[in-house]
Amino acid sequence: MHLDLDLDKIQPTLPKTKLARIDFLLQNENLEIFKKNGDPTKRNAYLKYAQKYRPQILKDNKLLICKVADLDSLYHIVCEAYYTTEIGGEQRVATVFEKNSTKD
Repeated sequence: MHLDLDLDKIQPTLPKTKLARIDFLLQNENLEIFKKNGDPTKRNAYLKYAQKYRPQILKDNKLLICKVADLDSLYHIVCEAYYTTEIGGEQRVATVFEKNSTKD
């Protein structure tokens, strides 16, 4: 993964939600699969998922985070928050990460 941000420059103005998302991804080691020694099967699955929902942050089959707004895309990709509605076929972002139980 390529990170092209000047953290010293943006950190004072970075919203707390973005900092919390970065912290979440780092603390839960969600970004480990994107390292060279990460699980290639999982990495390829996430890259395929990113290609479907956020192709603009992919370059040469790598996630390219170049601006603060890309952090949201990265977070939603890792959390698998993007989905396509079944009837209308619209692409959306889940706002709640609650598992759907078909038993209820």
